[in-house]
Amino acid sequence: MPLVIGFHSFFQIPDVAREEWVAHLPARVHIMADEHNIPTGEMRPLDVPNPLPLRGLTLDDGFTDLERDAEGRAHFSIGAEGKTVETLFGPKYPVATIWLPQPPPGQTREFVCIEPLAAIIGGVNLAHEGKYPGLQTVPSGGKWTESFWIRASGI
Repeated sequence: MPLVIGFHSFFQIPDVAREEWVAHLPARVHIMADEHNIPTGEMRPLDVPNPLPLRGLTLDDGFTDLERDAEGRAHFSIGAEGKTVETLFGPKYPVATIWLPQPPPGQTREFVCIEPLAAIIGGVNLAHEGKYPGLQTVPSGGKWTESFWIRASGI
C-alpha cells in the first residue's frame, strides 16, 4: 500500500506581525511544480535563503532532502522578537510543504503552515511515472509509525 500522509499544521507568533517573522528551513532540495502548483518530479537545489525572512513573501512549495539531527529529526521554525515556534519531523517525514498564502485585499494572514509529509504531493502518480523514487509503502499486515513534535519558547 503506498503511503501518502501529512499534516496541515498552522503556526503563529502571537502579537508579532507575520511580516517580522523569519523561518528556518532545514532543506537542501526545492520540489518544482507546474503552473497549477502540482509537483512535476523535478528537484532543484534549495534556491531560497535560509533563514528566510517572510516579509512580503508567499509560498506553497515543497522541500526535501532535510537536514537532520543525531536523532534523525528535521527542525523547522519561525521566530521573531525572542519568540520561537518549532516543529520537528521524525525520519519518516522526508518532505515539507511550506504554505504562506497571500492575504485577501484589506486582510492579514498571520500564520504559516509547515507541513510534515511522508511523500511529495502527487507522489503516487509521480512514482508510477518513474519520476519519484521516494514513495514509502506498507506491506499487507504491516504498520507505519512516525511522529512530529511542536514546541514554543518565549511565548
